[in-house]
Amino acid sequence: MDSEYLARAGFVAKILNPANLLTAKKTVEQAKLKPEDDNERALLAARVHPDTGNYIPLPFSLPAIIPANLFIVMGMLQPNQTNKTIAAWQIINQSFNTGVNWANANKSGGEQSPGELVKGYTVSVLASCAMSMGFDRVAVWRESAFLRRMAPLCGVLGANVVNVAVMRGRELTEGIAVVDQRGEQVGVSQVAAQQAITHTIISRNLIAIAL
Repeated sequence: MDSEYLARAGFVAKILNPANLLTAKKTVEQAKLKPEDDNERALLAARVHPDTGNYIPLPFSLPAIIPANLFIVMGMLQPNQTNKTIAAWQIINQSFNTGVNWANANKSGGEQSPGELVKGYTVSVLASCAMSMGFDRVAVWRESAFLRRMAPLCGVLGANVVNVAVMRGRELTEGIAVVDQRGEQVGVSQVAAQQAITHTIISRNLIAIAL
């Protein structure tokens, strides 16, 4: 079990490798014909959507998560922020998160409507700003510099839950396609959707905490 977990973790690390952003499309096209090893399969997972076969926009692809979040988290953790700067960084963060969720969401049930995208974005921005500013007020009241530094992070962690849940809410109600080892669809499952969304929330928050 441990070896299987380590193998999966290693594969995910290969997908998240920022170097995948620099790989030429010609190399990706060659891998699409017949991926020969985990490196090529990870490259495909990073650059090509598994349901549509289309290229994922680079700024919202999985390899962009670490460098983008490094920049965003550094901005959010600046000391002595005002409500305006807190709100600005949360808007930037949720704009990026919404793009990532839209670009990488399961599309076996079809694309999200513009209304669903706007709803998810609006709710996540309001939630992140409210949680960050609320926690910041508590930190000021407690006169804790450490808590003030952590206020934006708390907003990010809470908003990640809201953002993913709202942006991918259709998957929870309609389920996602389940395929066998040959890649053939064998059914649609709401349980699989719940597991996928839960794992997404956990992984996004772990990345934010690590950064």
